[in-house]
Amino acid sequence: MKKVGAIAVLLLGLMLLLPLLGVTQFGTLIEGVFGWITAIFVLGIGIIEIMHEFKK
Repeated sequence: MKKVGAIAVLLLGLMLLLPLLGVTQFGTLIEGVFGWITAIFVLGIGIIEIMHEFKK
């Protein structure tokens, strides 16, 4: 179940990052510098979680 959570966090990070890169079909949740910081932070957590879960 933790693998599913890690993948969900990674997908959430990608969805937060897409509008900042110009893909606006999903709309923007957060804008500006705070949006970039939040998206990169969530992506980082997702990547760390996935690496941790798949090492086992």
